[in-house]
Amino acid sequence: MATKGRTSAKKQEMKEPEVKLKKCYDCGQTMQGTRTYYRYTECGLDSVTLENIFVFRCGNCGAIVPEIPAIGELHHMIVLMLIKKDTLLSPREIRFLRKMAGLNGKELSSTLGASASTISRWENGSRKISKKADAALRLVCFAGMLQDILRDQDIVPMAARFSKVLSEVDIRNILAKISDDSDDASDSKALSIDPRDLSQLNSGPRLPERSATPP
Repeated sequence: MATKGRTSAKKQEMKEPEVKLKKCYDCGQTMQGTRTYYRYTECGLDSVTLENIFVFRCGNCGAIVPEIPAIGELHHMIVLMLIKKDTLLSPREIRFLRKMAGLNGKELSSTLGASASTISRWENGSRKISKKADAALRLVCFAGMLQDILRDQDIVPMAARFSKVLSEVDIRNILAKISDDSDDASDSKALSIDPRDLSQLNSGPRLPERSATPP
C-alpha cells in the first residue's frame, strides 16, 4: 500500500504545471506564468493561436503578458502558412503579408500594377482581391520574407518584375490550389502554432527575440 501511495504522489507531482515568475512592467508586483494557449492578435491577425507558451498574469493590476520566443521565425512561419492557404486571402491577411514584405500601400500598388486605392479596398474588405492578384501578392511577400532573412536587396525588385509578367498569363499553373469559391472573402485561416516547432526555420540568420505585450 505504501508503494502505491508513493507512486500516486509521484504522478501527481509530475503533473504539476511549470511555473515562472517575473516582475510586472505596469505595477512592479510579481507575475506568475504558466504554459497555455494564447491568441496572438498583436501580429495584426485575429486567427493565430500560439500553443504551449508562457503567459504571465499579474494578480495585482490584471496585466497579461505572453512570452513569445523567436518572434521573427514565428512571423515567417505565419507567412508560409498563409502563402499555402487554398482560398483567397482575407483583408487582414493581405495587410499582414504586405507589412511582412516591408512594403507600404503605394509600393505594393506599384509592384502589382494596381492602384493604391485598390490596395486599400482589399485591406479594408470593401473589394475582393482577384485570384491572379492574390497569387502575385503571395509571391512578392514570399520574396520579401526571403529578403528579410537573407538581407538581399535585389530579391524584391526581381519578384516585382516577375509578378508583373505572371499577372499577364494564367497564374493558375503557379498557384493552382487557390480557390475563390468562398462566399466570405473576409474569412481568415485559423492558424495554431507551437513556437517550439520553429526549428525548421532556423537554417538562416536568427532574428532577435523579444516578448510581445498586449496593447
